[in-house]
Amino acid sequence: KDYDINNSYLFMLGDFGVDFGLFTQKEVIKENRRLLNLNTSLKKRNIIMLAIRGNHDNFSYFDGTHNLSNLVFLNDYDTVQLNDKNFLAVGGGLSIDRYGCNYISEKTGRRVICKPRKLNYSYWEDELPVYDEEKINAIPFNIDIVLAHTTPHYCYPFIEPKKGSFKEWEENYPNLIEDMKNERHIMTKIFEKLLEKGHKIQNFFYGHFHQTHRDERNGINFILLDILEFREFRV
Repeated sequence: KDYDINNSYLFMLGDFGVDFGLFTQKEVIKENRRLLNLNTSLKKRNIIMLAIRGNHDNFSYFDGTHNLSNLVFLNDYDTVQLNDKNFLAVGGGLSIDRYGCNYISEKTGRRVICKPRKLNYSYWEDELPVYDEEKINAIPFNIDIVLAHTTPHYCYPFIEPKKGSFKEWEENYPNLIEDMKNERHIMTKIFEKLLEKGHKIQNFFYGHFHQTHRDERNGINFILLDILEFREFRV
């Protein structure tokens, strides 16, 4: 509504927040009402919203049974065809603050402190991307655009522990760097397999990192979107 968007398909690159941090039945009921109200608003504006899963989403909501008329939760490796463009959804990411946080924000210069997350309420064991070669092999047409939450390891932002940028995080999360590398290498494996299968990918959109950035590698645009950032793409 604030952006006056109508007659569109709206893709959300993870962290929709579905079933995130809901501890009581009352909160669950309120969440279901929120989704229904959102669906009604989308319907009035003739918008189809399609969300992939991030690390702040309950994976179980993306099994195809929670979709509404104008609100769709895309499962991993779901495809969407719009005119002559084919989109592939690949969700998942790592909650680096699962054990709490205490760090200086690069954006504000202020210290940020957060409590540890609770398993199956504010983070999930199955939150990482999933490499599924069988599903990749089963894609019946060329993929033009990948919609993901995280990105291959050779894309921005780079993991550079030697600079000490994660030192404060590692005090709470000793295996942080190893797990971050694992997340990114899973996505690398997925992406490289798509290229190996001959997909002529034009654009790779992702979120997760709360920043804006754009790179071009071998003719492919890697586009990182910040929180609540929109990028118009006409097909």
